[in-house]
Amino acid sequence: MKILEAGKKARRMFNFIHKGHNTADEMEDNLSSVALDFNVVRIWQKYIDSICLHGMKALIIDRSPIANSLGFTNGDLDIITEEQNFEPWLLTQVRYAYKAVFREQWNAQINTWDPLSRVAVISEIGDTDFADDWPFDGNPLTKWAYTLGNNAYIHGGVKRGKTNFALRLAEYFMAEDWVVVSNIPLSEKVPNYHYTPTLSELLREICQARLAGKHVLILLDEGAIFWIKMDTILSQNKAMHKIVLTLGKLTSTLIYVGHRQKDIPSIVVWTAVASFEKISHKTVFADIDEGIRIRSKTFTSVPATKLQYNPSKVQNFEMDLEIDGLFKHMSQIAEEDNQWEKMLEYLADHEGELKNKSEGKKKKEAAQLLKQLNPDLTERDIAGLVHVSQPSAHNYISERKSNQDR
Repeated sequence: MKILEAGKKARRMFNFIHKGHNTADEMEDNLSSVALDFNVVRIWQKYIDSICLHGMKALIIDRSPIANSLGFTNGDLDIITEEQNFEPWLLTQVRYAYKAVFREQWNAQINTWDPLSRVAVISEIGDTDFADDWPFDGNPLTKWAYTLGNNAYIHGGVKRGKTNFALRLAEYFMAEDWVVVSNIPLSEKVPNYHYTPTLSELLREICQARLAGKHVLILLDEGAIFWIKMDTILSQNKAMHKIVLTLGKLTSTLIYVGHRQKDIPSIVVWTAVASFEKISHKTVFADIDEGIRIRSKTFTSVPATKLQYNPSKVQNFEMDLEIDGLFKHMSQIAEEDNQWEKMLEYLADHEGELKNKSEGKKKKEAAQLLKQLNPDLTERDIAGLVHVSQPSAHNYISERKSNQDR
């Protein structure tokens, strides 16, 4: 019974330290349950309570010893968001300082246990770190993607080097003969790398690569910005779930790049077997789920990508397909039923459908504005000015007049 309880506690502590988010109460309670040094608990209770009460920004401005102890400076004021300000776990420096203390106290407690209980801990959670001699350029950074349907995500604060690291991963995959499709434009053409600023282009490159027998990696950068744009067309969750499932059915692998971990779409988190948090330009914390255990490691000398790109340019990605129609089409196709050929056929019939609707809306608005500014213009005049047929110009002007009459 004692061995079983030791194993259960080890699993609870392991799950806690690897959770995406923990409340202030959970941080204090779990540290209290493992710490042998009461002074450590007291210090961290003060840290956590002060952040929750005053906010980290106020502590920095007031030059609080707490902010100094945790490594915060005035330069962090522009980086900390309002949501992070009162949430200790969402503040990267706080979270990693806390994890370091937690692991130190946890290991100290385990060392006081009897040998059988320590064996129970090892058998329950296994070795949670990569071997010390595991090279950063090694295969574990890519092997997680070889099982179909696996995805990953990269997150971290502003200007921490997320895009640079994403392109570094792309280099590793291309070295293993993968094709990479991405909304990150490069300064020069690179074999097996395809810039795809629209959904239809991305899907076409995926299908052509898979038909050629190549594995495909998708890098979607600035995910949060893109999905905010999408809210004007479809709800975020509905769109993202359907797109990720469609990409999975095309047997491709997605790496989603965003800022805060809690902003990563749930469908990406559910299907992810790897996550990478950029702490700084050269430091990344990696979690790779190997099924039996999660391997974690902090890398402090991450090499920069050799791919040339503009780091100050915001990435773009346009939706030129109706998501509902696309998902309905793919849901009717089995994965072994020539799905890539059928997707290419669908694209030939539907490419640019949202763009065409958008252009039609702009022409309608232009026609109505012209009539408003110059009532003497005829329908024929307006048709020529906005490049539409005369019947279309008539419909646009009639719609405006109908709206005015109401």
